[in-house]
Amino acid sequence: MTNTVTALEDVETGAILADKYRIVKVLGQGGMGIVVEAEHVRLGERVAIKFLSSTAVLDREARDRFEREARAAVLLQSEHVARVRDVGELSTGQPYIVMDLLRGQDLAQTMAAAPLAPGAVVNLILQTCEALAEAHAAGIVHRDLKPANLFVTQSVDGQPLIKLLDFGVASAPTGNTQITQTGIIMGTPAFMCPEQMRSSRHPEPRWDIWSLGVVLYQCLEGEQPFAGDGFAELVLAVVTQAPRPAQQTELGLLAVIERCLHKEPQQRYQNVHEVALALAPFASNPAQAQTSVARTARFLGMTPPSAPPAPSPAPSPSRIMAAQPPSKLQLQPTALATSSKNIPAPALATEMLASSAVSNALAQPSSDDSLNIAKAAALEHDVIADATPATASHRGWIIAAVAALVVAALGWKLLARHDNATPTTPPSSVTVPNDAAPVAKADAPLAPPTDAPLAPPPDAPLAPPTDARARSNNGRAKPNGADATPEHVPTATPDAAPLTDESQMGART
Repeated sequence: MTNTVTALEDVETGAILADKYRIVKVLGQGGMGIVVEAEHVRLGERVAIKFLSSTAVLDREARDRFEREARAAVLLQSEHVARVRDVGELSTGQPYIVMDLLRGQDLAQTMAAAPLAPGAVVNLILQTCEALAEAHAAGIVHRDLKPANLFVTQSVDGQPLIKLLDFGVASAPTGNTQITQTGIIMGTPAFMCPEQMRSSRHPEPRWDIWSLGVVLYQCLEGEQPFAGDGFAELVLAVVTQAPRPAQQTELGLLAVIERCLHKEPQQRYQNVHEVALALAPFASNPAQAQTSVARTARFLGMTPPSAPPAPSPAPSPSRIMAAQPPSKLQLQPTALATSSKNIPAPALATEMLASSAVSNALAQPSSDDSLNIAKAAALEHDVIADATPATASHRGWIIAAVAALVVAALGWKLLARHDNATPTTPPSSVTVPNDAAPVAKADAPLAPPTDAPLAPPPDAPLAPPTDARARSNNGRAKPNGADATPEHVPTATPDAAPLTDESQMGART
């Protein structure tokens, strides 16, 4: 005859619980309760059932924690949290929880069996960050994070998989956080942060971040960062002392640990997503690390970061331009990026125009071929990497782009010459006498002065002294003795027509 479990004393192999679960064996028991392996009588699925002990059920605080563990676990859907499948209560008042049956061992047992490689440790801690991110997003602080509550099992593809256990002392997900009596410390002292040791009444996510740092330190160093012969000595070490000097941990990981273990909460990582970002570069499985980083961001309502690109040499400008379709190729009006320069486009075009390659191209009979000029300038100034791009289409677009700059520079130069050669006074306003003698060019030697003065034309104003005319060909005599200074003095350019005496001495009409 099959026994029915109605009281904790009835829990034995073969007994049936709630007409659904057959007890297979006892997995463990302690002062707080007993855990058994059971099988669903209809589905054949193996589960774990956790009963609260007869003495603990009389403790209101213990009963509240047991129920809180079930409520917290059922809110979390992460694969890194052991799922709660069912809850119930025996006729004698003992509550029980039906949970996933896990195969494996906790992290404390795993570390005792053999040391873990740093990359493998980081992989497991990143998975723990995923579980904590979902809990923190739901308003749950675990408050008892330690290796014994991190169960190492296997995923369906045989990879190590962390399951976060025991939300019994976790803070309430919603509403009442005043469930802890004054003076009662919740958690395991060796993994508690300074503010948690002072009071457990106002939990926050940074408490779990401290505990995560302690777990990481212990996994890498084989010992805890703070030690004391008793509780008082341990509290003193946690509150006033720095962690023990690390002997085996690389500096990058040590920096992450030290920030997790900062005495001031404001100086720690502010959420587990920041912890995951800092740990990801040290993981032995980069793909899994990026997945964990993205999940922590998503759980906390942040924008998941894109994976950092692999470092690669900078592409040459020709390949950058060739990668754009012709319809999208645009000239930037402010700057042209090259492999060795970032010069404003007008300055670069002028420099290219004055370069030896362009000068040679302009000197050739085919100098009107702007593509040849552009190509020569581009090669000399490293705007294109080589003279033979991948395709004729790409080559044409690259050379056309540079040609546009060269043509623009030519236009600017011609415009400047035109502005310098054009006098401010319109030609129609100047009277040029027919009998005026031409003035020698600026670079021609001046004839020595003669003793006999030159007779001016009868209707012409007096000519300025010879030394004034010798000093400059650009000066104008004041017309009809006027005192006003000319508004603009045109500047002669090497290729402009020579000025005459009449043009210098003409009067405004």
